[in-house]
Amino acid sequence: MEIAITKDLLDGPREINILRWMTRAALEMIGQSGLGYSFDPLVDEESENPFTKSVEQLFPTLLKFRFAQEFLLTTAVKIGTPRFRRAVLDLIPLKSLRKLLGIIDVLENTAKEILDGKKEALEKGDEAVKEQVGQGKDIISILCKWQDHSLVFGAMDTTSTALSRALSTLAKYPETQDKLREEIQEARKRYGEIPHDELMALPYLDAICREIMRL
Repeated sequence: MEIAITKDLLDGPREINILRWMTRAALEMIGQSGLGYSFDPLVDEESENPFTKSVEQLFPTLLKFRFAQEFLLTTAVKIGTPRFRRAVLDLIPLKSLRKLLGIIDVLENTAKEILDGKKEALEKGDEAVKEQVGQGKDIISILCKWQDHSLVFGAMDTTSTALSRALSTLAKYPETQDKLREEIQEARKRYGEIPHDELMALPYLDAICREIMRL
C-alpha cells in the first residue's frame, strides 16, 4: 500500500482518499486473519477486489428498497423456490435491482470460493492448509474443522475508520508522529520484521492506539 500511494505522489502533491485505502486494508487484514484469504494485494487502485466494492455498495443500495422491505421480507420470500424467485427478479428491468443482484452475486460467489477452497485444502491434509493464506490458523479454517460452515463478514467499517482516524490524528501532531516512527524504527533495527508480541509491547504505539480508541 505504501508503494501504491507513493506512486500516486510521484508527479507532485495530490489529494489521497485515505479512507478508501484504509477500507481496503481493513478488508485484507480481516480476510487474512479471519478467513485465510487475500482479497486485495493493495498495489494500485485498479487491483481492488470486486468484493470490497460490493460490501461498500450493499447498504446504500438496500436503502433504495426500504419502502418495499416489509413486502420482500414477509411475503415475497414465501413465493416459490429461491431459484424461481431469482428468475423472476432477473426479468425486472430496474437499474437499482440489477445492481443489488450483482452485489449479491459477488458476495455469494466469493463466500463459496473461500469456503470451497478451505474444504478442499482440509481434505488434502495439513500440508495443503499450511500453503494457504493464514496457514490454517485463520478462524474459518478452524471452524471448518468443526464442521461449522458459517461465514462472518464484519468489522471492515470499524477497522478502516479507526485506521483513518489514527492517520488523521498523527498528521495533526507531527511531533507525536516522529516519536512513534522513532520507536518503530528502533524495534525494526532490533528485530527486523517485528514479531507480534514485541509489536504489542511497544509502549508509545500502545498509548497511541489506546488514545485513538478513546476518541
